[in-house]
Amino acid sequence: SQGQPSQLGPLNYHSTQATSQRNPALEEALADARNKAQIMAATLGQQLGKALQIEEVSRPGIQARSAVMAADSSNESTPDMQPGRVETSARVQVIFELVD
Repeated sequence: SQGQPSQLGPLNYHSTQATSQRNPALEEALADARNKAQIMAATLGQQLGKALQIEEVSRPGIQARSAVMAADSSNESTPDMQPGRVETSARVQVIFELVD
């Protein structure tokens, strides 16, 4: 291709170890959702029942912390890519039954 980009978009990384890194984040997100729901229910004088609906609202994968690089189209050198930290996160939405 003869194109000369002025900016490279978000970089997505895929890992063969994604599941082993992703599952702990998902477990923590679910525990956090339950803890927050318990606080809210207790404030209303109620208790949590079973989870009625569970949905993961984040997309699976590993994202680079700094995902955007700028490249000057007048500069013919290759952008320098340094290894960096990556983070794994998970977001969930859980609907719990409330019991008196």
